[in-house]
Amino acid sequence: MKRTKNALLIMNPRNIPTVMSAFKALPIDKYWMRAYTERELAEGVISEIIEGSDYQNYLLCSDDVICTPEALAAVEELLERKEIASGWANMAVNSKNLCVTINPLRLTHKGNNGKPSPVVEDYDLLTVDEFNKLPEEFEATCSGFALMGARRSIWLRYPFQVYTRNSKDGYSSDHDWSFRIQDEHRIWITKKGYIENLKPSDKGICKDNWIRDSEPGRVIRETYENLIHG
Repeated sequence: MKRTKNALLIMNPRNIPTVMSAFKALPIDKYWMRAYTERELAEGVISEIIEGSDYQNYLLCSDDVICTPEALAAVEELLERKEIASGWANMAVNSKNLCVTINPLRLTHKGNNGKPSPVVEDYDLLTVDEFNKLPEEFEATCSGFALMGARRSIWLRYPFQVYTRNSKDGYSSDHDWSFRIQDEHRIWITKKGYIENLKPSDKGICKDNWIRDSEPGRVIRETYENLIHG
């Protein structure tokens, strides 16, 4: 069976129709990681997908954004030249901040149990005005997994992980992964890779059409060939 060079892994704890339709239209093989917590994804779901397949690059994105074919094409084109590439997104609807950091990530806060726990200030998120002054492609330290892709070898060396302080579900996987790679790698951002974040607020997570607590976790593989040929 013919398959695409890259694969898109979708963190899918929601069922937002406009988002689902946009993802389904993308010309790329997909793994819908449906109804899992971030911690469950880190405890084997993502690593099993990557170890059990052989795509060149694996892109990761959450299901509260509208992703376009143009954004995907821009990131995939950049991945032809860079080992890690990403799109970018607004932090939330009407937010002045973006899910992009160019300064080194920090990890300054510790919880009651002494374990590290990132806070918003550890990111140094770009504002829209700061972003507009940057070139069409630039290096970043974190992109919030906004359609971020990396070589299979990099994912195997730096597997998806989460922070777990006071949380059975896990959180801040974007900071965890980016913090671990930043001494050796940078994430290349293309401005053509904009995806729209539907989160209503900078704080918390989007729980629109939340299915994570009502369905069992499962992985659904969807090939682009099957999509176009039925």
